[in-house]
Amino acid sequence: MTRTKPRETEASALACDIVADAFGHDCGLVCRVLAQRGSMTLRELARETHLRSSRCQQAILVMIRHNSIRIMQQENNDEEDNRYQINLEAVLYRLRYSRYLLHIRECYGKTQELFFEVLFQHGMLHTHELFARISVNQYRLDISRTNTTILEQALSELVDSQLIEIVPSKLDSVGNTVIDVDISVSAKAAREDFRSNDVLWRVNFGHINRCLQHVACAELVREEVNESASRLLLAMLEISRLHGHITNDGTPVRLSEADILERLISDSSQKNSSDVEVSLHECLTTLQNDPWKLLSAHLMDSAGNTQKRYSVDFSRILDMIRVKELEAVVRERFGGPACRIFRLLLLKHNLEQKQIAEMAMISIKDTRELLYKLLKAHYVQIQEVARTVDHAPSRTFYLWHVNLSHVSENIERELYRALSNLRARMMYEMLRQQEIVHLLERIQDRNLIPLTASQCMRVARMKSAATQLESSLLRLDELVLVFSTVAESH
Repeated sequence: MTRTKPRETEASALACDIVADAFGHDCGLVCRVLAQRGSMTLRELARETHLRSSRCQQAILVMIRHNSIRIMQQENNDEEDNRYQINLEAVLYRLRYSRYLLHIRECYGKTQELFFEVLFQHGMLHTHELFARISVNQYRLDISRTNTTILEQALSELVDSQLIEIVPSKLDSVGNTVIDVDISVSAKAAREDFRSNDVLWRVNFGHINRCLQHVACAELVREEVNESASRLLLAMLEISRLHGHITNDGTPVRLSEADILERLISDSSQKNSSDVEVSLHECLTTLQNDPWKLLSAHLMDSAGNTQKRYSVDFSRILDMIRVKELEAVVRERFGGPACRIFRLLLLKHNLEQKQIAEMAMISIKDTRELLYKLLKAHYVQIQEVARTVDHAPSRTFYLWHVNLSHVSENIERELYRALSNLRARMMYEMLRQQEIVHLLERIQDRNLIPLTASQCMRVARMKSAATQLESSLLRLDELVLVFSTVAESH
């Protein structure tokens, strides 16, 4: 049986470092081999990693529990023939755990945040294991250890929001998990019996990533339109998320005013529903008349009545955020004139060099230099249109354009490379200041050892460097969330 195509990418190198840091040397070795060789059986993994079969199996089990490895079952149902494949996206999501926890705390509360934290730390858990882990950390919440009603309500709310899901029990022929019943039915069954030991829980990363993307979209609308329109858009995106975003025929989910109003009232601090309704109509009108066309209105027949429904163009908003970030990157790396050329090609698409120079009001010489700098960095592309079969340069048009999807993929690779470099720099700084780190740990334990003036300066420098590096990591991950094609497809 042939192996799957290896994934030698910046993302896979970063994922291997993350796994080794989180789960240890054996898991890191297994991850690296799978990333380089593709899917493999346990026997093949043990041979390639030079680990004993039992150690290799234990590493695989740890990574499966944390959704870092996919199982590809074979038709003969022989476990020895099962193939294992690295789940690259799930590993990279570990960089975003702090952002996930902050979002859950702000939107749902500390109890729901604790559920996420436990699932992040321990991976997939059965219901009784999940509640046992929560009870150990329950002192952080202002509730009694014997009060399980609040915990059950918190879990039920996360299930209803599709942020936590039951682990599907079957795999299809290509290794993807398949749920046998509709997700709402599964959620209902789980709410009815929280103590069922055969129910295994995990975080639904596709939905939590989509929530963070929705927040970014709402922030863009807040900056460009107003706060009320931002709240409306966020409410509509969240309703669409719970309904699947895209219908079976490929069109965005269309929402009625009643659905939107109900969501806005539940999210709003205003008790007067009439005020919310007036604000809803104003915002719908504003977004419909907006030149960006982020919101579309549709007349639909329902039971003989014509109703007006609305849909949000999520992909368009995401592209607008990408363009905004790309323009900032181009301006920072190549200057304002290059950004002007880049924006012009986004708007006008295929243009010749002379046309670009005239429209951007830049000299021919500078335009040529900037275009080839952008071409070398893969921000623009060039297409040859020959007038004759010999493709002579004097009889060929050279059209410049921007392929946004191609540029986004290139930026995503650069972001993963930068994330890997930042993590390496952080590890280097921690090793270089290992003496101070050990000293701080001793002080925290005993609270007796004073620091000298030079040690205080070293601690201050270490904290400053760590803060800057962590801030840069968070900013880069925020950009990865926007440019990631995987997160968008969930």
